Amino acid sequence: MVTILRLIGMALLLWMISVTGSKLFKMAQIRGFVKGPAPVVKTITGTSISTGHPRNSYVLTWDGADPVISGPNRINLPRDLWETFQAGDSIEILYFPGDPRPYHRLGLYANNGNFGFDSFLLLTWISGLVALLRHLLRRRRAAKT
Repeated sequence: MVTILRLIGMALLLWMISVTGSKLFKMAQIRGFVKGPAPVVKTITGTSISTGHPRNSYVLTWDGADPVISGPNRINLPRDLWETFQAGDSIEILYFPGDPRPYHRLGLYANNGNFGFDSFLLLTWISGLVALLRHLLRRRRAAKT
């Protein structure tokens, strides 16, 4: 029974490693550390602040998109970056195949804080998997002798 639970734990850890690792890879592509999609230049048609709980959202839109409706022509940015843009300015946006969300190199998704947190999570998942594998291998060795 315990071995089955450990195997289930290992399967879950492998899944979490896969999810977190792919997110980190996408973040690296967004930031330009790894080759990713080419940026598309858009002309900003609107800027807005969406007040809400727990914090405000700083929104840029292009192609005449509605700032309230999420979609491929709207992005939330950190306030300090958002303040540097006005309607009529150009902005580079990244789109990934199969993902309708737009991304900006300095946006919220791939910022340093998220990189650090997701790297910590990946290290935690890998450490847990190694610990379970080590324990499983020790038990097998002990059972053979």
